[in-house]
Parts: sequence; structure tokens; C-alpha cells
Amino acid sequence: MSLVKRHAKTEKKLAANRRNQALSHGPMTDEGEERIGAVLRRFGYNAPAEQVAMRALGEDPAGFHELLEVLWEEWNPCARPTGLTL
Repeated sequence: MSLVKRHAKTEKKLAANRRNQALSHGPMTDEGEERIGAVLRRFGYNAPAEQVAMRALGEDPAGFHELLEVLWEEWNPCARPTGLTL
């Protein structure tokens, strides 16, 4: 149960949302797609692999995994989260 009351959307607001959604689209040119891709790579989003993203951010993937392993050993959590590769 949420403590925050959500306001019901009116038909006017829903119609405005639909109009705005129709105007929203991705990049229209190859140059625009490349520009968006460069931004995503710069910040590590949508990278094809974790190591590629870390290198794009100027981090050392091996150092990260080493630090992660030390933290796991030091804090000894009861279970490792799924999807984490070491």
C-alpha cells in the first residue's frame, strides 16, 4: 500500500500525453544516431559488454573485479546477487 495518493489522469491529460508521444522519436539521420551512440558509450549505457563500458569510462575492469572480490570477502554477505560476474 502506497502512502502517496496518485491523482487520476483526466481525459484531457491523456490526450495531451498521446499527442506528445506522437512527436517523440529517436534520431532521424545517421549522424544523429552516431551522436546518440557516442553519448551512450561515453557514459557506459547500452554498452555491448561490461568491460567495454568500464574502459569507455576510463576504469580498469580487472581492478573493479579485484575490488569487488575484496569487498565480498570483507563484508561476507549471506548471498551474492544474481547476474554479477566475477
